[in-house]
Order: sequence, then structure tokens, then C-alpha cells
Amino acid sequence: MKTTLLSCALFCLSAVVVAEDCPMVPRPKEYRASGDRLVLGTAQTAAIVVAPGASEQELYAAGRLQTHIERRFKETFPVLTADKLGGSVKQVYEFSGKLMEDMPFNGFTIAFAKRNDADWITIRGADMGGLIYGGEAFFDLIKKDADGVAKVTVAAVKDWPS
Repeated sequence: MKTTLLSCALFCLSAVVVAEDCPMVPRPKEYRASGDRLVLGTAQTAAIVVAPGASEQELYAAGRLQTHIERRFKETFPVLTADKLGGSVKQVYEFSGKLMEDMPFNGFTIAFAKRNDADWITIRGADMGGLIYGGEAFFDLIKKDADGVAKVTVAAVKDWPS
């Protein structure tokens, strides 16, 4: 009886640790967290970027992320093109219109990089559906800490439908 309870407790504990390791649901096929977290920017220090002449789907994906952040974290990030970014913007959430032909249908990637003293988070899709799914999935990386500060988990993500 003790062995069964101990085994059950260890199984439950390991399930919790795995769930905490990746905040994304469902868990993506490839997920590598760096261990770093970025404090979520403000309407003055963060922006969502789309390409000039962005398609309806690109604008939809950007607008969905803007709405999610506004509703949950009470910050309205502007949706801009890269040439309109001001010097005060230190966090850029870029929806890249460069589709990835080497990814499966509706696949996406999320990547973090440092460019010109700003954090760039790039969401790319195999197609427009993948770009939209990538933006929705990215939102799972933003969580409030116990102290109430919203932070973004820095991770490389690659996923596609099974």
C-alpha cells in the first residue's frame, strides 16, 4: 500500500513538474526555454510589428495578440510597421510575413533575439494559418508571477498540427 501511494505521489509530482516546464497548451513539438524571462513591456515600450502591406491574416494575428494582452494585462501595444518604431520601444513582437515552406501545413515558430538594444520576438508561420496559430500559442508564454508582474518566458518554439 505504501509503495502504491508513493508511486502515485511521484507520478503526480512529475506530471506537475513537466506541466510547469512548458506553459504552452498543448505542448509544442519543439520547446527549448532559455531560463530567462522578460518583464512584459508597456504601451510606450512595446509594439507589435507587421510588414508594410500586411495581409488580412497578418493583421488579424497581430490584432488578436493585441487584444489578448489588453484584456489580460491592461496594456495596449500599438500595431506598427518596423519603420514606425520609436526609440523608446524595447520589446518588439513581430509577425513575419516571410512564410516558411520547409514547415508542415499550419506550422509556426517563435524565436527571441536581441536587435538594436531591443528584444525581438518573431512569430513566423508555414502559411497564414500557422502565423495565426503561432500568435495564439505565443500568448501562453506570458504569465504573471506571484508578485503580480507579467513576464514572458524566453523560449524557442516550433510546432505544427499532428
